[in-house]
Amino acid sequence: MIQNLLTFIENIIITHGAWGIFWAGFLEEILAFVPSTLVIMTSGFFMLGNDPVIFSSFLKLFMKVVIPVSLGLTLGSLVAYYIFYFIGEPAIKIFGKYVGVSLSDIEKIKERTSKGVRDEVLIFLARATPFFPIMLVNVFCGLIKYPLTKFIYISFLGVLVRATIVGFLGWQLGTFYKDISSKFQTVETIFALIIVFGIFYLIYKNRNKGNER
Repeated sequence: MIQNLLTFIENIIITHGAWGIFWAGFLEEILAFVPSTLVIMTSGFFMLGNDPVIFSSFLKLFMKVVIPVSLGLTLGSLVAYYIFYFIGEPAIKIFGKYVGVSLSDIEKIKERTSKGVRDEVLIFLARATPFFPIMLVNVFCGLIKYPLTKFIYISFLGVLVRATIVGFLGWQLGTFYKDISSKFQTVETIFALIIVFGIFYLIYKNRNKGNER
């Protein structure tokens, strides 16, 4: 599945460039099961590839990856925000299993906000931290009816930080991936042969046991 997602994102980026990255980020927030980290890292990977670590490359990363994907993620997050804003907790029972959010998850965030941590800081850090589920923030803000304007600009700033970090990692891992991809393919082939051999061996062993009986 991950390989199919990578291929899908790669095709969007190659065909549409920065606009493709924007739509990939937007769709990620709606589909939910597509990790935002995967979208951002793949975008950095394919957009910059072997580009040297110089100022112009960082500018390219910011303009063609960070800004488009941050806008896409922010606008896409409004879908879940509005659903849970208007429907409330019953929406978790309907959509929770599809977006990976439960009432217990929401309660944990509520506990943190009740301990003196400002909502703005919590939302920003949740958005900025790589691998933290963005959908959880969307659902929470919708449920507590967090002000829309604050939700949009804090979300965008947080995702901006996340996209910069993860996009840079994807860019730097690009060369490494290309160097070892052929080696992994060879290893996968060997591994598959070992599995096939093991299956035939077990069949052969079971048949011998049956004949002995």
